[in-house]
Amino acid sequence: MTSINKRFYFFNVNDTWFKCINTWSDIFRLKSYSFIKNKCFCKYCLTEINYTIEIDLLEDINSILQKFRNSLKQEIKKANKIGIVCEYKKDIDTFLPFFNEFAKNKHIYQPPKKTIQSIGMNIMTTFAYYEEKLIVAHSYIIDKEIGIARLFQSASSRLEENSNKQIISCANKLLTKNDIIYFKESGYKIYDLGGYALNTSNKSLQGINEFKLSFGGKITVLYSCYTYIYFLLKKITEILDRRYTISKK
Repeated sequence: MTSINKRFYFFNVNDTWFKCINTWSDIFRLKSYSFIKNKCFCKYCLTEINYTIEIDLLEDINSILQKFRNSLKQEIKKANKIGIVCEYKKDIDTFLPFFNEFAKNKHIYQPPKKTIQSIGMNIMTTFAYYEEKLIVAHSYIIDKEIGIARLFQSASSRLEENSNKQIISCANKLLTKNDIIYFKESGYKIYDLGGYALNTSNKSLQGINEFKLSFGGKITVLYSCYTYIYFLLKKITEILDRRYTISKK
């Protein structure tokens, strides 16, 4: 079971990923259950539908890679040619400052270190370097028992002054490809690209959708459940445009 403890105004919220394990006492709690395969029929919770793109890691690696779009394969090839180096290690101290700088420039939520630390062993970070400079980083929520690795956060140096956006784009694609291989070789069953914006008219989200679809996965329905009190406060927060919770992609 994977859990995240986070702050919501002056309250503590517990968010459990991939499983719905609830009791009648949940009605009094600020609690959520996120990205569940099977719909949670809990009378103490409200359910929302989420969409994501998943890659079946039980397939042969060659079959997985063959589903990549040709344009994606070309950019990955370029990233290898120019010497992008990928690293795999749990390193919050490297990841979080890099992500928070990106988040600040993009005006999105910057999670405190203690929130990330609350995930414990169920977080993994990956990095891409060009000429020894960190230019792309990913974090994943992982659950070895269930066999899922879900992209949690992604950051790059593309918003920095004088950054080479083409190189960064290629590095991001190479890192994602190598992440897929890493999790397959580590025994995971599903690689989750971290969400899909169904029927969106937002050009930016459409671009993100296309990026994720280029890896050949399939659109999948997931469910998230919220206790009534948390659901109400969450909706009020969204209306007020606060950033006290970690957004779901």
